[in-house]
Amino acid sequence: MFIVLEGIDGTGKTTVAEILAKYFSYTSFELTQPLFRPFMDTVLGEVDPNVFHMLNMANLKHTSNLIDAEIALGSNVVCARYTPTTIGYHNVMAVRKGVSKLFSPSAEDYFVTKPDIIFHLTATEEVRQKRMNGRGRITSSDNMMDNHEIRKAILAEFNNMDMIELDTSYINPMEVAEKLLTYIETI
Repeated sequence: MFIVLEGIDGTGKTTVAEILAKYFSYTSFELTQPLFRPFMDTVLGEVDPNVFHMLNMANLKHTSNLIDAEIALGSNVVCARYTPTTIGYHNVMAVRKGVSKLFSPSAEDYFVTKPDIIFHLTATEEVRQKRMNGRGRITSSDNMMDNHEIRKAILAEFNNMDMIELDTSYINPMEVAEKLLTYIETI
């Protein structure tokens, strides 16, 4: 089983992925691999959006290869962010700079492993901000999500994708993980 957890910063993706790994024997990945992290944080906003997108696509393909290897071993895999993030963020950030929008959120169109299921984790803005302030702002997109127009546009992109939504605002991360697993058992 390959599941993806999507959502903007502060909705619980990484925390829930860690719980699935620790308590339910999933192998956990984050979209941005350590190999690519220094480049992503350094070049965001500094290079042509098409160049940044190509870096994101290379990272996505690398992550997909790592996931494929785990699936081949018979592992269940969870990934915090995947194709919806890659496409949604590109469509919002690059289009703002006059770069063409990508039309397909489908994994097959990018030669990467297709998830069995994608969950879109959400949270109220008040809860999300409280979480962000509690953990600290650690990625380049953390502060970007404070911009209401950008946040709204990315959420609109996500709402146009085939994902199962779960509001994490008032349930703890273990309960979120259990709800996801209960849903997975029904498919």
